[in-house]
This record gives sequence, structure tokens and C-alpha cells, in this order.
Amino acid sequence: MLDTIPTFLLDIITFLIFLLFFELGYLIGKRRDYNNVKKSDAVISPATAGILGLFAFLIAFTFNLSAQKLDTRKQNVLLEANAIGTAHLRADLLQDPYKSRIKDLLREYTDVRLKIAAAMEDEATEYLARSLELQDLLWDEAVTASKEANDAATKLVIESLNEVFDMHSNRVAASIYNRIAGNIWLMLFIVGSLGILMSGIQNGVNGPKRYIAIIPLILAFTVVFALIEDMDNPRRGMFKVGQQPMLDVKKSISE
Repeated sequence: MLDTIPTFLLDIITFLIFLLFFELGYLIGKRRDYNNVKKSDAVISPATAGILGLFAFLIAFTFNLSAQKLDTRKQNVLLEANAIGTAHLRADLLQDPYKSRIKDLLREYTDVRLKIAAAMEDEATEYLARSLELQDLLWDEAVTASKEANDAATKLVIESLNEVFDMHSNRVAASIYNRIAGNIWLMLFIVGSLGILMSGIQNGVNGPKRYIAIIPLILAFTVVFALIEDMDNPRRGMFKVGQQPMLDVKKSISE
């Protein structure tokens, strides 16, 4: 659902939600009896610190989780490039026409995989479908070659192609399916909103609004939220996975 919202709009919404909860908390705090300010503050301050501390821990956990997913996507690019390069080299072990056909299909397969990384969502779906078609064609060539010469060389080629197919599945899973779950985002918003609400209540109990303190806090939370969402989303933002290993293998198998 977050992917459908532009990044800048998502950041503004996050900031406004937190600010709204602060204002709500301030109004609640202002309704307290001033004769019980000290007693109320003795209860509210530890609760506020505890919730904000829990929120900071959850943010750190989610940030680390998102950073690991980003690193996994980077590693998958390198592993897929190595798998394609190995399959292309081992294709030399086969006799023509299978050697030439498999090499040509691998070149087109590499081009399609590169196009997926740069494509928009609709185009990426088409390229993904084409990559699966190319996998079927590669497998048909390998199976036909194994029927004519079921030797160790053919088995090495089949093993390499299997690794290429597996890396495709790993990259798709890491980019599309292995994302931060919606219930984690919901938990972060709930705990963060409660922490800001308690800050507003404490501010309302103690006196006038202190925007000079709460605005930087909300901005910091919003920036961290944006960074987490950015690292978790492979199709937009600053933290896009570089495709240099795939570009290198494309150059090497085209020579």
C-alpha cells in the first residue's frame, strides 16, 4: 500500500499525523487540574520516556531489518551475474547448435534482467514474463542436448542453468515479496503516535507549547521512517541497487 503513495507525500502525512497527536495530547494535558500538576507529571514523565524508548528500539530494529534486505538485494545481483557468467562459459562444453543457442539465449536473458531493474512496474511485469520464457527455452536446449550426450559436460551446463534460475527466484523474492510487513509499519505508527501523544500531554500539563523541542523530534522520526521505507522499496528512492556486476557480465559474454 505504501508503494502507491509518492515518497514526499508519505513523509508529509507522517509528519502531520505525529503533529496531530502532539496537539491532541496537549489539549488533553491542558484539561488537567493545575493543583495536581506535580502528581500528574510524576506519572506522565516515566510513561512518556518508556514509550519513546520503546519506539526508538522498534525503529532501530526495523532500520536494521531494512538495511539487511538492501544488502541481500546487492549480493543477489552479484551472485546472479556470476551464475550467468559461469553458465555462459560452461556452454562451450556442448556441441553446436546447442552451444550457440544457449549463449544467444543467455545474452538476451541478461539484457532482459537489466531492463527489469530500470523499468517501471508495468514494464517490469512484462520483462519478468519474458525472462521466464527465456528460462524455458534455455531448459529445452539443455534437455535436448542431454538426450544426445548425457555426459559430465552436459550435467555441468544443466547445473549452471539451475543456479541461474534459482538466482532469478531469489531476486524476485527479495525485491517483491520479502518486504517489511504491513503489521510492522502499523505497529511503528501506533507506538510512535502514542509516544508523541504522551509528549503532548506532558507538555500540556507543564505549561505552554514547546514547538522548539517537539518539531525536531517529529522531523527526526519522519526522516528515519523515510529512510526505512526507501531502503525497503527497491523500485524508488535513493537506495537503489547498482547493476554494475550485471553490466560487466553482459560485456564479457558479448565479446
